[in-house]
Amino acid sequence: MDPNVTAAMIGAVAGVVVVGVERVFEALTKRRDRLAQINIRNLAPLRLYCEETFFRLHEIQRLVEQNGDHLDFLDAVQNTEQISTKNISWFNEDGCYLVSSTYFNACLFGAIRKVREEMPYLRLRSGDDTRLLNLMFAVNQAFLQNLGVFYAIQHTIGAEMWARAEQRFLTYREFSERLMTEKERTWFDRLFLFYLQAARGARKDNIQNALKAIMSLAEFIDSAVHGGNAIKARLHSEGVQHVSSGKEFV
Repeated sequence: MDPNVTAAMIGAVAGVVVVGVERVFEALTKRRDRLAQINIRNLAPLRLYCEETFFRLHEIQRLVEQNGDHLDFLDAVQNTEQISTKNISWFNEDGCYLVSSTYFNACLFGAIRKVREEMPYLRLRSGDDTRLLNLMFAVNQAFLQNLGVFYAIQHTIGAEMWARAEQRFLTYREFSERLMTEKERTWFDRLFLFYLQAARGARKDNIQNALKAIMSLAEFIDSAVHGGNAIKARLHSEGVQHVSSGKEFV
């Protein structure tokens, strides 16, 4: 065979192979990016609400201890029924600390529920799916113990916080407006009671265990999304160097 023809054939085949390899590589890259986005889309809200709930619980723990086992601005109502009697301005003023604490915690329950639903689609290393489930269960358990917020209620709260049609969590305003209706508020009563009890010096074991469980869950998520330590960064930005969950940041 003519050497020129042979060379041309080899070149043509090589070109086809290169194009094929490039297309395979491009497809694999797109698939990897798509799977990474699935992880981020599902784990990022959980990471955010771990951070928000951790910081608020730690702040409550510290302030209750500093103020003789009572925190006036968290103890904003005598009972949960009073919440539905308040006008909308109360949720931005005297009731904001209580309601926003409950809001962040409710969003955490919602994010945990959402990740459980999406677990088959997450791309995790072998065994990490079981570990993630166990870490989320530990958070649920911390709020359950000592007849706190029961599992079924946590799951219901989580479902209530997710606006399925818009594929997003409720805003603080939407949450507050729901609470003004007794029928809607009732499903959140046990979580509100948890924070009212904390304001009066109770629920110390729950809070301590929740801090530990949330910290462990957040660190797992930080690794899964290849991010920095979100809680550590938040604590540093707020000027906190030590937390009673046993971790110290310097």
